[in-house]
Amino acid sequence: MNNPKFNWLRWIAVLPLAIVCYFVGYALTNIVGHISAYFGGDSDDYYWVTHITLPMIASGMSGYCFIKAGTFMAPYYKKVTGIILLICFSPLLFLSIFLLSRQFKWQSLLEFIGTTIGLIIAYREIEELFPKKDQETNHIPIQEIEEQISNLTPGEQERKAELKEILKSKGFIK
Repeated sequence: MNNPKFNWLRWIAVLPLAIVCYFVGYALTNIVGHISAYFGGDSDDYYWVTHITLPMIASGMSGYCFIKAGTFMAPYYKKVTGIILLICFSPLLFLSIFLLSRQFKWQSLLEFIGTTIGLIIAYREIEELFPKKDQETNHIPIQEIEEQISNLTPGEQERKAELKEILKSKGFIK
């Protein structure tokens, strides 16, 4: 899928895929939550899980899926795409705050908190996956690369030198 001729199709699909994954993430989390709560305990637990805990978790998962799916589909500029998706989603968050102020419901508040947490977690993961380049040299700082290399499993330690050579040849490190 790295064919440059089809990158424009990927850009067109960013927002629709993010929206679809938002609803799919919400629906799947609700289905799994209801099934596990139904078979998991007595009626008091079922009410607690389905009316209090599940809306927050499902909303968090849907916000997470929205950002992750959109940035996954983007061929490049993934951090910028994540920021743009956050900006696109923020009117919905402000709308939910407005609706919350009109008629307060605990479930709506929990859904708002869950969505906000899911969006923040997804964007933080994107920031960690794509480290910031040095502005002067346009290279990723060597400390960040060495830190990522040091986190390899013992079986991958012998590839450490090979990985450094590949990064040098690609121009990521000096």
